[in-house]
Amino acid sequence: MQRVASALRILLLGFATLTLTTLLPVSSARADCSTNPATLNVVSHDPSSFCELCAEGVVRIVLNNTDSQALTNVSAQENLTGSGLEYVTGSTRISINGGAFNAAPDPAYTLPSQLLTWTLIDNAPVTPIPDLASTHVIEYRVRAVSTGIAEDLVSASRQINASVTFDFASCTPPPFPAPPPWPTTTDSTGVETLALNEPLPAITKGGRNIDAGQGGYTPDVYGNEEDDVIWQLNIANGGAAAMQDMKFNDLMAGTNMSVRYACPTEGAAVAIANNDGVDPSPGTSGCRDSGDGISNNITDFIVSDPFGEPGSPADIAPTSAIQVYLVGKINSACSLETNTAGSLAWGCAVNAPAGGITAISSGATPPDATATLSNFVNNGQLQVTQAVTGLNPGEDVGARGLVTVTVTNNTGGTVHNITFRNTLPANYRVDPSFVPTINPTYAYGAYNGAVDLVNWTNPAGGSAAASLGSEANFLLNTAPEFELKSSTVNTVRPAPLVEQDDLLRHGDSVTITFRIVLTNSTYYDQAADLDVTPETNPLDPAAMGNLTNTVELDYEKFCSGASPTITVTDNAISVDPEDIDISLSAPLYIITNDPAYPTPLTVRLTNNGGHTATDYTVYVTFGEAMSIDNGSLPTGCVARPAYPPTPRPVWPLPAPAPPPPPAIPLSASVYECSDALGMNAIGPNGAFVELTFLATKNVTATDDDLIFRADVIGEITLANGNALTYPTAPDPIGSLANNYSLDAVRSRVLGFNLTYLPDRVGRLVRFPDAGLQFHCRRKRGGDRSITGWSGFPLGRY
Repeated sequence: MQRVASALRILLLGFATLTLTTLLPVSSARADCSTNPATLNVVSHDPSSFCELCAEGVVRIVLNNTDSQALTNVSAQENLTGSGLEYVTGSTRISINGGAFNAAPDPAYTLPSQLLTWTLIDNAPVTPIPDLASTHVIEYRVRAVSTGIAEDLVSASRQINASVTFDFASCTPPPFPAPPPWPTTTDSTGVETLALNEPLPAITKGGRNIDAGQGGYTPDVYGNEEDDVIWQLNIANGGAAAMQDMKFNDLMAGTNMSVRYACPTEGAAVAIANNDGVDPSPGTSGCRDSGDGISNNITDFIVSDPFGEPGSPADIAPTSAIQVYLVGKINSACSLETNTAGSLAWGCAVNAPAGGITAISSGATPPDATATLSNFVNNGQLQVTQAVTGLNPGEDVGARGLVTVTVTNNTGGTVHNITFRNTLPANYRVDPSFVPTINPTYAYGAYNGAVDLVNWTNPAGGSAAASLGSEANFLLNTAPEFELKSSTVNTVRPAPLVEQDDLLRHGDSVTITFRIVLTNSTYYDQAADLDVTPETNPLDPAAMGNLTNTVELDYEKFCSGASPTITVTDNAISVDPEDIDISLSAPLYIITNDPAYPTPLTVRLTNNGGHTATDYTVYVTFGEAMSIDNGSLPTGCVARPAYPPTPRPVWPLPAPAPPPPPAIPLSASVYECSDALGMNAIGPNGAFVELTFLATKNVTATDDDLIFRADVIGEITLANGNALTYPTAPDPIGSLANNYSLDAVRSRVLGFNLTYLPDRVGRLVRFPDAGLQFHCRRKRGGDRSITGWSGFPLGRY
């Protein structure tokens, strides 16, 4: 070995003479011996140095002259003794002053000490040359000692120590620390631990119920018997070294699940699950089955092709991950079980057997991953909520309402065969023209056997029979009953097994809605008074107060045990039907004979109820003495003849002559306005709409009638648009349907031929004579009643 070292010095001589003659200062060499050599930090390890499990690492020794003098006779050493590492022959390279790395001879060392020595200069000092390099980097490779086990590098000390000896190239007095010849100076890094690139494994586990339509993987899987479930084991390597020779365990507690296959790809696993748990491509799918040890308790599952990274000794590359898919079926539906994946082990492919390492170099072990299979139904977590509102869910119940029942399954399992009975609020019945709706929301997506239909099972008279009958019979129903069904079947199974249909799985929610309508005539509006504004009880119906709605729900589950009826009652159903009050904008109107200045006559419709008012009609009547501008009618208004009678009667038939009953002259102008013709719905709680007509004197009138009257009829209609005729309307005027609102109003109209106005002293003067001042607060005119109409004979005022 001594001869080897001597030969090395000879080999290095020419190399060092050419490139490494001296280690110059940062700037240039100069003769100054004032620096204490002991304070120089010449040698260090590059922070990027590392060793690697199952592979070679790289170490870099940095020699840097920070003094004002050039250094010569430089010799560097690295002590790997006891580190668990060894030098890789032929791996030395040297970089000078940041330049490229060039191959250099191996260091001198003796086995088994692993003390490496690089002698950079081994001849007499050469006169320093200014501006030559001042930094040298020696690079070499290391690996785990070949006489041991590569996997042991995880527990090895990996402690190394670099040092350097050197002389000053020149020095002039005052010498420090002594006159020439100056002693050789040494610098050292001290003992340092070389960083280890190693795998940093982690495992997570999640499941996916294919039959439930689940697309992603979650820590908790919910299902019922016969469901096909895929468990995904995601094994990640967050380290800087590849993971080799990996194995793991997967332990499925209990017998609730039968694991039948382990697959390297998700596609192969899904194909099995979609094929009722049988591999459709045995031999080509790459999946392992029971013959390969796949069961509920998998131990020492060795990751090898086609698992991991096929064709590579690495099972998982650095900062990468692989997946293993376990496929099986749920056996029963009455348990909550936790399963565990873990006991991760790895190693080096050159060492047998697989999985020689169970902890990283810090001593930490990868934690196991757990997942839960739940198919036990917790009865208390099947949640039923109800809401009874107006047709707009933000409003109170009106003459019509909406019942919304929501069933949410948070039980941890699957329920089916859901039925419920709804005892309606007093005074209300089911609207039979409205087809009950169902709106399912599934935890993951639609699946075969999922609830998506609702059937009304007792539509006639509240009886159990589902026979059809008249609309009036249906309107007798105060407690409708419903069943929730599915349009598809997941699995058809022979008796006595239960078919997989009509299912509501964990996390699913379903909302059922149906309409109700007011059928108690006590709360219909059946009377109006032209001279009472606004109307109150008894002209308007009395308030109902809060009402009660009760839902009783039954269901079944796939395991034994009772499924108690769930009863939900709401005693605070707020009811406030529509209430349209009609009014006029003024108690008295003056009509001029000047068509350039028509008088606006305004009708206001105010909804004082708590529900938006629709399906209403307004009839506005004007006497013959007034002319209405038909070119500027309000939106939603059309002219109607006084006879034949209006579609919705509001007056008795005309009599030959007054006194009563009052009659409307054939010469009157009648206008029909409604939301059906284009008016807006009237919002609740004081919202209003207005109708303005422009009136002037009818210069061709033969009658002095000055009526201005308005009537409103708000009809209760069913969802199909039919007016509610049950029970038969007792209204004395023969209403076509039951009304939620009936109101009327009239006003006086005065004036015509305004050629005279009173002056300040009451004299009538011609209008408008220049220079005259008029007393606008003084009015004169006639006023008389004609069978309920207001007016006066045509005169000059």
